[in-house]
Amino acid sequence: MQTKSGVSSREIRKFDNLASQWWDESGPFKALHSFNKVRVPWIVENLDSKVNSPEPLKGLRLLEVGCGGGILTEPLCRLGAAVTAVDLSAQSVAVAESRLSLPGNETVKQNVSYLLSSVEEVAHSQSQPISAGSSGSGFDAVILSEVIEHNEDQQGLIRVCGSVLRPGGKLFVTTLNKTLAAYVFGIVAAEYVLGIVPAGTHEHDKFVSPEELRQMMRSCGLEVVDTKGLLYNPVCNSWSWSDYFEAINYACVGMKPVPDSEQQLEDGHRSS
Repeated sequence: MQTKSGVSSREIRKFDNLASQWWDESGPFKALHSFNKVRVPWIVENLDSKVNSPEPLKGLRLLEVGCGGGILTEPLCRLGAAVTAVDLSAQSVAVAESRLSLPGNETVKQNVSYLLSSVEEVAHSQSQPISAGSSGSGFDAVILSEVIEHNEDQQGLIRVCGSVLRPGGKLFVTTLNKTLAAYVFGIVAAEYVLGIVPAGTHEHDKFVSPEELRQMMRSCGLEVVDTKGLLYNPVCNSWSWSDYFEAINYACVGMKPVPDSEQQLEDGHRSS
């Protein structure tokens, strides 16, 4: 059964059942915890961040789709971003919200809004559509990290994510490639041999190739900024970037174009 945002009720139940383990750094989400060491800097570097600032994302509005228990949400909030974090798993959102009262999470509590919601509902709640000709409104970035491979309407998901971006805003996606290598290492090895993630977490039919993802972005009016591969070392539980190998995991950035009139105005401000 398909529900909101192209996510089946089976997928939602899957993460409801795992919700208590989101913050077990030796548990089924340990690879996502270590992933933060590369994906957080990647997001910061690709945004108009304040270099050498303890809060380089301060003043930016981010939408994280499929936030789970807040593993990625929390570090983004600590870097100053105002984050709207949505998920369709009630148990996962409850776990994320329960952490707001923990000592040291004061900045997170101040900067985050957790919602049991779909991205479509967020788009609908916008006061007006965020078109290429609009000015100022919309999110500075939308983040889809390890999410699109759980979705049954991937093109629709990319489209609605692009619709809530401001002109110049960026869409960040990390996912698994649709290759034999991704099936062998991302499913057989990771789920059934090494037990890095629970069996049944992924379905190879839902994996997306970089070519398919780039085409989805372009068909929604987004410009593809960058694509690069990711390497995961299960022995060390560590991640690294690769400019050449994207057969298993990869990342892609798309940007909503800035209308020529706005770009000329922005360039004028920079030169004055």
